[in-house]
Amino acid sequence: MQSLYTKTLNIGELVVGKESTELACVVSKGWSGVKKVTIKNIYPQSRVSLSLFIIAKGNETFSFEIDTINAAPETVMQIAIRSLVSDTASVSFRGVARIEKKAHQTSVHVSHHSLLLSDTARAYSLPSMEILHDDVRAGHAVTIGKIDEEQLLYLQSRGLSRDQARDLIVQGFLFSELEKIDSSLRGRVHNDIKKCLTKKK
Repeated sequence: MQSLYTKTLNIGELVVGKESTELACVVSKGWSGVKKVTIKNIYPQSRVSLSLFIIAKGNETFSFEIDTINAAPETVMQIAIRSLVSDTASVSFRGVARIEKKAHQTSVHVSHHSLLLSDTARAYSLPSMEILHDDVRAGHAVTIGKIDEEQLLYLQSRGLSRDQARDLIVQGFLFSELEKIDSSLRGRVHNDIKKCLTKKK
């Protein structure tokens, strides 16, 4: 397996080889305009996964598009995005997952989960699919929400302060995705997320 790690979303076009590829990305600095990423699966039975973590603070904006193309049979594509958005920051995601006609028995899943930490934080998500073959598995999932007050109250009843309870929920939201990442990347991703969470606004 090929494992790649980056702190920017300057990926451009990635063509996956015959070897499985796992890509992890932790982003905490916004940008102007829209960043575009294209991932192509062109070899039979090739697998690729992208785990993207966005820590958005201040008035930063994170606008991006991720398009995926599966053009060979029995390929696997997994895109998992977690956005933590606070202050007046905003995250905007659009993506098209395309499964070509010859890509039978292919599996594609795209997810984007956003946790808003303020009333002025914003998140937008619009994944879509173009499926040209019937014998495939494909799906997408989107959630946008705030911290559950009942969760906070429960953790406070267990002896945590409100800030401690909030921090625990935030870490759980982000770190739950870590379990799915290859062990060769997990430590770096965990450490960089921790640094982003403790960094001053």
